Order: sequence, then structure tokens, then C-alpha cells
Amino acid sequence: MFHAIGANVEIRNEKFRRHFDPHARRLMHCEPFARAGQTPVRVDVRTVDGQERFEVSYAGRDATLRVVDVDRARQHLLLAVSNGETDQADKFLCGFDERHWFSAAVPSKGVYSIATAMEALMPPAVRTELDRNDVAGDERYSRRSETFIRQGEWFFVPTNRSFGGKRILKREPLVRTAGGKPHILEFAYRLGGQIVYVCQSRNLTLSLGDYQALLRKNPDANGWRWSQMTRDPELYARGRVWHPDHATLHLGRWHRVHVNEEHRAPSRANLMFLD
Repeated sequence: MFHAIGANVEIRNEKFRRHFDPHARRLMHCEPFARAGQTPVRVDVRTVDGQERFEVSYAGRDATLRVVDVDRARQHLLLAVSNGETDQADKFLCGFDERHWFSAAVPSKGVYSIATAMEALMPPAVRTELDRNDVAGDERYSRRSETFIRQGEWFFVPTNRSFGGKRILKREPLVRTAGGKPHILEFAYRLGGQIVYVCQSRNLTLSLGDYQALLRKNPDANGWRWSQMTRDPELYARGRVWHPDHATLHLGRWHRVHVNEEHRAPSRANLMFLD
């Protein structure tokens, strides 16, 4: 079924290495499952000898992999993974988006097809706008419409709000978790959110209290390269939005920024919205 959508795949049983592999190009990496009763499965996209391929890895126990739905024209498939210990299967949407193959863990409830998987990944605010405008069919899942513009996992919804002054941020990085490859916003305006301290080299995202506790326990940590970022802000963007894996967007007016719902999938509970 992977070959049917034009992709190569390797499926293997191995013990997970928890460190980041610098030779792997992970477009959307899935961390090992940590909760009891879940299948320890990772679905990656890697580049080997200049060619991208899917890599499905599981550790220690048997896993049942089942392709639920295939769309050859869109080059997407929906993969369900279970371990026989529970009736619930974890689902991954695998496919091609714009320039590269991708893998996205999907909130499993009510997901039985590619269309329902794409619907489950949409931010609630985007689904509300689509319903309000009676948008249906393929237009609902396109990268660009009157309702929103999408670049990867980020959705930009036009707004009538206007911002100015010194609080406008320039060349603002936008990531879901520490160590991710950022999307860059030419102009941004941020409201609310929680200040966090991010060390990308050690894949750490800490609240102010946890950051201060770490420095007391380990003074050497003060020399690590920390960045102060904001978690889960109300964020607006205007101008160019660029990322090496995607075509540059041009937002002529202010748009509200939303991230997809992958963080609600059981295997992706560590994801967050960092700006």
C-alpha cells in the first residue's frame, strides 16, 4: 500500500534509541510511546542516499499494522497500529504534502478514513470557520482557501484585527517542540501564553520554576544555550512565512495562527505550540 501511493517503506523491530539521530531527516518524528498498554511504535520519514522513505519501527513486542484507507491520487494512506493488548489502535496519516513525505499521528476517536483523519487534525477554530462558510469536499482539505492558508502543520486564518507599534515581532520562529525546524514569520504579534525556557540541544522545555530549580541543582546548566519562548500564545502573523520544506506564504493582512491537532494523539502528548 505504501508502494501504491509512490512511497518506499521499511518496517522493523528494534529497541528505540532515545537520542536524536543527526543523520536522519525527520519531517514529523513520533516519540516512543510511554503509556502502559500502548504499542511502542515510531513512524518517521528519513532520507537515505538522497531518497525519502517511511520507516515504521516497533520495539520488543509484536505489533499489528493495518492500512485502513488509501488515496492514490492524493498520495495518502491511513495506518492503524495495535499490539493485541487493547482494542484501541493508534493511527498515523502518511502521505505527500507539497514537497516531501510526512507522517502525522492522528487522534484516533472517530477516525476511519483519510478524510476523517484530515478532519481530526484540523484545529477546532478552522473547522468552525469551514462549517460556517459551508465549505465541503476537496476544498475543505486544500492548502489554500478563503477560510485559511496552511503551511505544514500551521493554519493561518484571516482576521479583521490590526496591530502596530513596538510590540510587533520580526522574523519570529514558530515551532511545536524544542529542537524542531522552525517556520519563520516576517511579522508577528503575540498575546498571552506562558514563558518557557528552551534548550534545543538537550530537547528541554521548562517553565520558569523548573528552569530555576534546574540551575540550583546543576549550576553548569546555566552555560547551556537557552532561549526564552512563549508556549500556547494567541499569535497573529502578517507578511512572509517561510520554511525550507515548504513554499513561502505571503499574508497580505493579519492572520490568526493555529497548529494542527496532532498533539491530541496519544503518542504525541509531548508536542506544544512554541513561539
